[in-house]
Amino acid sequence: MTGTLFEKAPQRKFFDWRYVRKERRRPYRMAFILFWGILMYFASKDYIVSLEYIADHSMQPTVRKDAYYLVNRYIYNFADPERGDIVVLQRGSYGSAEEVKRVIGLPGDTVQIKSGAVYINGDRLDEPYASGPTFPDYGPNTMGEDAYFVLTDHRGVREDSRDYGPVPVKMIEGKIKPGDLFPFR
Repeated sequence: MTGTLFEKAPQRKFFDWRYVRKERRRPYRMAFILFWGILMYFASKDYIVSLEYIADHSMQPTVRKDAYYLVNRYIYNFADPERGDIVVLQRGSYGSAEEVKRVIGLPGDTVQIKSGAVYINGDRLDEPYASGPTFPDYGPNTMGEDAYFVLTDHRGVREDSRDYGPVPVKMIEGKIKPGDLFPFR
């Protein structure tokens, strides 16, 4: 018995322009993909990884001026910052200014700067990344709970914990690790 009811419809291929052009749901699918794509972009930019432009010279020669770096914003949800980490921190009450600094003092550490050298808990810190001596003298100052002492690598620049004190952990937004996948120009 051959009838039009029992004939097999042609098999639709996975991607065939004949059907895509005629499909009524196509604009809705495109809007759906666009909406979720934009949402995922902003969610990943704020909470996972972001591309940041470094405009200052405070971390030279480790982090170059006028370069782009990936910032890992996810890591400090599971681990605490360690000594030597290069971090992006938020400055200001509205979070508009971001700075890049190096973590020197951890919570509970006593930090002192004297005669151009940094001392942590009485021991001199070996800093091959620092360019120039660290002046002026500072401390001794014991870091509180959830507070970090941050310095720039270019020690002539004085916009760090020597000026504004220890940085609370909630101000640290992410970590930069130059040398692996970085920098992008």
